[in-house]
Amino acid sequence: MRSFIAVDISQEEIVEKLVKIQSYLKNTNAHMKLVEPENFHITLKFLGEISPSDVNLISNVLKKILADEVQFEISIEGIGAFPTMTKPRVVWVGIKEGGEALRRIANKITHELRKVGIKGDEKEFHPHVTLARIKRSSSDLVRILRNLESVKIGSIIVSRIRLKRSTLTPQGPIYSTIAEFPLKEI
Repeated sequence: MRSFIAVDISQEEIVEKLVKIQSYLKNTNAHMKLVEPENFHITLKFLGEISPSDVNLISNVLKKILADEVQFEISIEGIGAFPTMTKPRVVWVGIKEGGEALRRIANKITHELRKVGIKGDEKEFHPHVTLARIKRSSSDLVRILRNLESVKIGSIIVSRIRLKRSTLTPQGPIYSTIAEFPLKEI
Protein backbone atom coordinates (compact mmCIF):
# COMPACT_ATOMS: atom_id res chain seq x y z
CA MET A 1 0.00 0.00 0.00
CA ARG A 2 1.18 3.52 -0.85
CA SER A 3 1.88 5.32 2.43
CA PHE A 4 3.29 8.40 4.12
CA ILE A 5 3.68 9.95 7.58
CA ALA A 6 2.02 13.34 8.05
CA VAL A 7 0.48 16.09 10.10
CA ASP A 8 -3.08 16.65 8.87
CA ILE A 9 -4.36 20.20 8.41
CA SER A 10 -8.04 19.96 9.28
CA GLN A 11 -8.79 23.10 11.34
CA GLU A 12 -11.75 24.72 9.60
CA GLU A 13 -10.51 28.34 9.60
CA ILE A 14 -7.09 27.31 8.21
CA VAL A 15 -8.65 25.07 5.53
CA GLU A 16 -10.97 27.95 4.49
CA LYS A 17 -8.01 30.31 4.03
CA LEU A 18 -6.07 27.71 2.01
CA VAL A 19 -9.13 27.16 -0.22
CA LYS A 20 -9.38 30.93 -0.75
CA ILE A 21 -5.75 30.99 -1.92
CA GLN A 22 -6.53 28.08 -4.25
CA SER A 23 -9.34 30.17 -5.76
CA TYR A 24 -6.79 32.90 -6.61
CA LEU A 25 -4.57 30.29 -8.25
CA LYS A 26 -7.51 28.81 -10.16
CA ASN A 27 -8.42 32.23 -11.58
CA THR A 28 -5.18 32.36 -13.56
CA ASN A 29 -5.04 30.75 -16.98
CA ALA A 30 -2.60 28.12 -15.70
CA HIS A 31 -3.57 24.45 -15.99
CA MET A 32 -3.42 22.78 -12.56
CA LYS A 33 -4.76 20.09 -10.23
CA LEU A 34 -5.80 21.54 -6.86
CA VAL A 35 -5.35 19.48 -3.70
CA GLU A 36 -8.72 18.57 -2.20
CA PRO A 37 -9.29 20.48 1.09
CA GLU A 38 -9.72 17.21 3.04
CA ASN A 39 -6.23 16.19 1.84
CA PHE A 40 -4.28 19.20 3.18
CA HIS A 41 -1.31 17.92 5.20
CA ILE A 42 2.41 18.27 5.89
CA THR A 43 4.29 15.17 4.75
CA LEU A 44 7.01 14.26 7.24
CA LYS A 45 8.09 11.15 5.29
CA PHE A 46 6.83 9.66 2.04
CA LEU A 47 7.21 5.89 2.32
CA GLY A 48 5.93 4.76 -1.07
CA GLU A 49 4.76 1.16 -1.32
CA ILE A 50 4.88 -0.72 1.98
CA SER A 51 3.66 -4.20 2.84
CA PRO A 52 1.02 -4.86 5.52
CA SER A 53 3.78 -6.38 7.67
CA ASP A 54 5.69 -3.08 7.47
CA VAL A 55 2.79 -1.28 9.17
CA ASN A 56 3.56 -2.81 12.59
CA LEU A 57 7.29 -2.15 12.17
CA ILE A 58 6.68 1.50 11.19
CA SER A 59 4.11 1.95 13.97
CA ASN A 60 6.55 0.63 16.58
CA VAL A 61 9.26 3.00 15.33
CA LEU A 62 6.85 5.95 15.43
CA LYS A 63 5.63 5.05 18.95
CA LYS A 64 9.26 5.01 20.14
CA ILE A 65 10.22 8.27 18.40
CA LEU A 66 7.09 10.18 19.46
CA ALA A 67 6.76 8.87 23.04
CA ASP A 68 8.40 11.96 24.55
CA GLU A 69 7.39 14.54 21.94
CA VAL A 70 5.26 17.40 23.24
CA GLN A 71 2.58 19.21 21.24
CA PHE A 72 3.84 22.39 19.56
CA GLU A 73 2.55 25.30 17.54
CA ILE A 74 3.30 25.96 13.88
CA SER A 75 2.50 29.03 11.81
CA ILE A 76 1.42 28.51 8.22
CA GLU A 77 2.54 31.34 5.97
CA GLY A 78 4.24 32.32 2.75
CA ILE A 79 3.53 30.95 -0.72
CA GLY A 80 6.29 29.13 -2.56
CA ALA A 81 6.79 26.75 -5.45
CA PHE A 82 8.94 23.84 -6.47
CA PRO A 83 11.28 24.00 -8.33
CA THR A 84 11.06 27.84 -8.49
CA MET A 85 8.47 30.64 -8.33
CA THR A 86 8.98 31.42 -12.03
CA LYS A 87 8.71 27.77 -13.12
CA PRO A 88 6.20 26.31 -10.65
CA ARG A 89 5.32 22.62 -10.75
CA VAL A 90 4.06 22.43 -7.15
CA VAL A 91 2.56 25.43 -5.33
CA TRP A 92 2.68 25.30 -1.56
CA VAL A 93 2.28 27.34 1.59
CA GLY A 94 5.18 27.21 4.02
CA ILE A 95 5.65 26.66 7.73
CA LYS A 96 7.46 29.41 9.63
CA GLU A 97 7.27 29.03 13.41
CA GLY A 98 7.55 25.36 14.36
CA GLY A 99 9.31 24.43 11.13
CA GLU A 100 12.45 23.39 13.04
CA ALA A 101 10.44 21.07 15.31
CA LEU A 102 8.88 19.45 12.23
CA ARG A 103 12.31 19.13 10.62
CA ARG A 104 13.76 17.53 13.78
CA ILE A 105 10.92 14.98 13.96
CA ALA A 106 11.12 14.24 10.22
CA ASN A 107 14.88 13.65 10.50
CA LYS A 108 14.38 11.32 13.48
CA ILE A 109 11.73 9.38 11.54
CA THR A 110 14.03 9.01 8.52
CA HIS A 111 16.99 7.97 10.69
CA GLU A 112 15.07 5.41 12.77
CA LEU A 113 13.19 3.90 9.80
CA ARG A 114 16.47 3.51 7.91
CA LYS A 115 17.79 1.47 10.87
CA VAL A 116 14.99 -1.07 10.37
CA GLY A 117 15.41 -1.18 6.59
CA ILE A 118 12.66 1.21 5.47
CA LYS A 119 14.00 3.97 3.25
CA GLY A 120 11.08 5.72 1.57
CA ASP A 121 11.69 9.02 -0.19
CA GLU A 122 15.17 10.42 0.43
CA LYS A 123 14.42 14.05 -0.58
CA GLU A 124 15.46 16.74 1.88
CA PHE A 125 12.55 17.65 4.15
CA HIS A 126 10.97 21.05 3.48
CA PRO A 127 7.91 21.68 5.69
CA HIS A 128 4.96 22.77 3.53
CA VAL A 129 1.32 22.19 2.63
CA THR A 130 0.82 21.48 -1.08
CA LEU A 131 -2.00 23.52 -2.64
CA ALA A 132 -1.71 22.63 -6.34
CA ARG A 133 0.24 20.68 -8.92
CA ILE A 134 0.88 22.76 -12.03
CA LYS A 135 0.62 21.14 -15.44
CA ARG A 136 1.11 24.39 -17.42
CA SER A 137 2.09 27.69 -15.80
CA SER A 138 1.18 31.23 -16.83
CA SER A 139 2.42 34.76 -16.23
CA ASP A 140 -0.78 35.38 -14.20
CA LEU A 141 0.08 32.49 -11.91
CA VAL A 142 3.64 33.73 -11.38
CA ARG A 143 2.28 37.23 -10.59
CA ILE A 144 -0.22 35.80 -8.04
CA LEU A 145 2.55 33.73 -6.41
CA ARG A 146 4.70 36.86 -6.05
CA ASN A 147 1.76 38.80 -4.57
CA LEU A 148 1.08 36.06 -2.01
CA GLU A 149 4.72 35.39 -1.13
CA SER A 150 4.31 36.63 2.45
CA VAL A 151 0.65 35.72 3.09
CA LYS A 152 -0.14 34.69 6.68
CA ILE A 153 -2.65 31.84 7.02
CA GLY A 154 -2.63 31.18 10.77
CA SER A 155 -1.34 28.87 13.48
CA ILE A 156 -2.25 25.39 14.64
CA ILE A 157 -1.14 23.05 17.40
CA VAL A 158 0.50 19.86 16.17
CA SER A 159 -1.09 17.34 18.51
CA ARG A 160 -0.76 14.08 16.51
CA ILE A 161 1.18 12.49 13.72
CA ARG A 162 -0.44 9.95 11.43
CA LEU A 163 0.63 7.05 9.29
CA LYS A 164 -1.53 7.50 6.17
CA ARG A 165 -2.52 5.38 3.20
CA SER A 166 -2.85 6.95 -0.24
CA THR A 167 -5.19 5.22 -2.67
CA LEU A 168 -4.79 6.60 -6.18
CA THR A 169 -7.99 7.06 -8.21
CA PRO A 170 -8.71 8.82 -11.54
CA GLN A 171 -10.34 11.63 -9.50
CA GLY A 172 -7.24 12.05 -7.32
CA PRO A 173 -5.79 10.38 -4.23
CA ILE A 174 -7.92 9.28 -1.29
CA TYR A 175 -6.10 9.43 2.04
CA SER A 176 -7.01 7.34 5.06
CA THR A 177 -5.40 7.05 8.48
CA ILE A 178 -3.74 3.71 9.25
CA ALA A 179 -2.42 4.66 12.70
CA GLU A 180 -2.35 7.78 14.84
CA PHE A 181 0.29 8.87 17.36
CA PRO A 182 -0.76 11.60 19.82
CA LEU A 183 1.88 13.94 21.20
CA LYS A 184 2.00 14.81 24.92
CA GLU A 185 -0.16 17.73 25.93
CA ILE A 186 1.66 20.94 26.77
